[in-house]
Amino acid sequence: MTRGKVAGIIHRYKEQEGAIREGITVEADNNTQEITSKSPRIKTLAQLIDACDIDLDEWIIERHVVNKWEVGAKGANKEVRVHPLFQVKVWLVKRVPEMVTPVIQPLSISIRAAKIPKTRNDSDRKRAVTLADPHFGFSVDLRTRALTPFHDRRALSVALQIVKDAQPDEVVWKGDINDMAEWSDKFIRGPEFYFTTQPAIIEAAWWIAQFKLAAPNAEHTVIGGNHDDRVDKSIMTHLLAAYNLKSADNIDGPSVLSLTGLLGLDSVGVNYADGEHWLTDDIRCIHGDIAKQAPGATARATNDKANETTIFGHIHRTELTTRTIHERNGQRTLTAFCPGCLCRVDGVVPPGRCENWQQGIAVLDYEPQGEPAITPIRIIDGHAYHAGNDYSGDGDIIERLESDTGWKFS
Repeated sequence: MTRGKVAGIIHRYKEQEGAIREGITVEADNNTQEITSKSPRIKTLAQLIDACDIDLDEWIIERHVVNKWEVGAKGANKEVRVHPLFQVKVWLVKRVPEMVTPVIQPLSISIRAAKIPKTRNDSDRKRAVTLADPHFGFSVDLRTRALTPFHDRRALSVALQIVKDAQPDEVVWKGDINDMAEWSDKFIRGPEFYFTTQPAIIEAAWWIAQFKLAAPNAEHTVIGGNHDDRVDKSIMTHLLAAYNLKSADNIDGPSVLSLTGLLGLDSVGVNYADGEHWLTDDIRCIHGDIAKQAPGATARATNDKANETTIFGHIHRTELTTRTIHERNGQRTLTAFCPGCLCRVDGVVPPGRCENWQQGIAVLDYEPQGEPAITPIRIIDGHAYHAGNDYSGDGDIIERLESDTGWKFS
């Protein structure tokens, strides 16, 4: 390097040092600079670039501002002199940005199989399948004598297959096993309902027995519902002499016209529960007596008045709500749940109009204490999906039904 170039560098350095002393400030990082001058000597952007020796081949002027204002000061003879002041500010960006450290690198993860704990298989853990509202019953064609069922055989077939695969500890029917349209005073009974009780009782008993055969080691329980109670109400209203009538060979047994007596529950080893059945001290199964119109309202009303998890029927809708109670020793979560129904939902069930109904059942996994794990299973048009399986209702089951019972249903 020549002596002249060295002298030039020293000169520019002294000029820059002088400029800084005259009010130039610089804020900079790797790729940006913000330079501000408050100097009476520097009045333009060009002067600022020159004073700071900014290399425009390296830097791009992103933006700049120039401000001017005047200030007054008294001289020695007390006369006021006005002096102009200038601010020149420039923002610079490097044309070729430098790499910022630390450098971001692609993430590299060493993957190895995590240790997965074995599934618990506690002997205290149990499983229940709950079914509700099949409404076994018929209307009869007055010309052909053909029977049209209120219950849905395809939905019942799906539920039967799920019970067979699940092998639960309990199977609970939550009421309205029979529709008993012939016994009702709620609406005018047309001739199409006459003499339909017997085939309804026969088919209901057959289906209950099929579920018992599908899960032979389970405890099977039938809860009465308001439709099942129509027989007793009709007897008390119209034929009091038949109330609580028992057969001579089983005088200590159930009434012959009770749900147990009509369905022959004792003969197939199925229990009857009057009103409710408890799976544990914290889980109660009922038919239910609340029915709200708004979706979800019945589950909420049921949960509001309960002190335990309640699995109910009656409304033929899928509803679930939860409520957490904070107590002295901790908290409890209560659930009210209706899985839906197993009767038809196409307007066939009296009074014969389409309602906001859904078909379904539920699988409950539970321990002696605490909240159950509830798996709702919707049944849609004779099909259901559960535990990776596709279940389809058996459309030809009526052949087995007629063969086993000797009764003509088709």
